[in-house]
Amino acid sequence: MTDITALSDESLRRAYEDIRAHVSADSKSGGLYRFMGQAAKDRAHLLFSEIQRRGLMVTPIYWLD
Repeated sequence: MTDITALSDESLRRAYEDIRAHVSADSKSGGLYRFMGQAAKDRAHLLFSEIQRRGLMVTPIYWLD
């Protein structure tokens, strides 16, 4: 796993938004985490924590559970 503290602000946001796009695809496919699993959810939480720590703004991902 990449040390997320070493990522630029833009890379951090892009990684988080990539996960959001996959969650959206899951939602549209009618499945609960058909494409995304718990590891991706855990990664998104780590990314979001770092985003908050840096004081950056993103819309939280709303998971399908």
